[in-house]
Amino acid sequence: MLIFIKDSQDRGRSIGVMIRVWLTALIVFALCACAVTTERASLTAEPSPAERGRTFATRICAECHAVADGEPASPNFSATPFETIANTPGMTRIALNAWLHTGHPTMPNVQVDQDETDDLWAYLLTLRD
Repeated sequence: MLIFIKDSQDRGRSIGVMIRVWLTALIVFALCACAVTTERASLTAEPSPAERGRTFATRICAECHAVADGEPASPNFSATPFETIANTPGMTRIALNAWLHTGHPTMPNVQVDQDETDDLWAYLLTLRD
């Protein structure tokens, strides 16, 4: 592309226009790069402890317990819904840990490690009133 410059004033305007075009292109490129990076990060982000706890509860506990928020009754009538467990006075992470690691005749012998207990506790906190 040929640009005919009549005088030094036109030359200054042309350079100014070119600088603005390049800066605009640079800003657009940077914004696109940020958008792609953010999208990738959200696709590969680790699930939160509460999400892992919900997944564990759904996979392991839902056969007997009502584990979802607002689920009114457990499939097994004698199994307490998680929402009730979450709102039990005195229920703490330590109490949950003790309950999970103490044998109970009405509960199967489920092996729950410390990370899973912490994740279940994080999920139970989301169910509190």
